[in-house]
Amino acid sequence: MVLIAAKIASVTLAPDLDFRLTYIALAAALPILIGSARRVELVRRIDWHTLIFFADLFVLMESVWRSGLFQPLIEGVPSISP
Repeated sequence: MVLIAAKIASVTLAPDLDFRLTYIALAAALPILIGSARRVELVRRIDWHTLIFFADLFVLMESVWRSGLFQPLIEGVPSISP
């Protein structure tokens, strides 16, 4: 929670500071993986299929976005303003 608060503060106060969310994930996972006697079991129990699915999904969506296929469709949709 402290690192998430630090991320919010860094975006608000110092937008040029590169404090990635991956650093927060690594900071949370490393003590468990390094200090646990059951680290091999933990890594084996990770749902790798779901992780690979989401990684592939992000790659697919980035390639669709870069292709420019949906930009003309999005430009025609009116924005919703409160």
